[in-house]
Amino acid sequence: AFGREAVDTLRDGETHRMFVARRALLRTELAARLGGSPAEIVIDHRPCVQCGGPHGRPYPRAADLHFSVTSVRGPRPVVALALAERPVGFDLEEVAELDVVRDVATQLHVRERAAVTAALETSSRAACSVFTEIWTRKEALLKGTGEGITVPLDRDDVSDVRARPIPGWTVAMWETDRPDVVGAWALSD
Repeated sequence: AFGREAVDTLRDGETHRMFVARRALLRTELAARLGGSPAEIVIDHRPCVQCGGPHGRPYPRAADLHFSVTSVRGPRPVVALALAERPVGFDLEEVAELDVVRDVATQLHVRERAAVTAALETSSRAACSVFTEIWTRKEALLKGTGEGITVPLDRDDVSDVRARPIPGWTVAMWETDRPDVVGAWALSD
């Protein structure tokens, strides 16, 4: 998976460039850590946590390492990678628009919805920022667990960045140099 055939199916030029950039960063960093050339790195997949199929979290065949690659598009694109010796999730998101917040926030955990609603009382901008921080923490956590956005969005509460949303996982924010981009990571204990 994620070979030349997958890249060739990406029709949008920017999507294709971001895919190639994510793969290049991953292979370059893995090669630097493991030795050898980026072209020699083989990526396999763990069993899917939902169905057991061969399309779960990717990992480098040559090492017991975990990674999470993320990116944001736009005039100043960002590609980022987290490497760890235990499961890790990493996500970057552009600050959501208010219509997205209104559409998606209703599906979140009750405490997450309350945080977005409280922020909305301050301003639309505050609500968009709070929602995006929550969404980014949630996505980083679900990337880390290998579930992705396949579970009900109200299952895990990531409204308080200091709390552990599920036992054995720490979630934290990651600062970017772009005020319109929010980052978060999740790491298992």
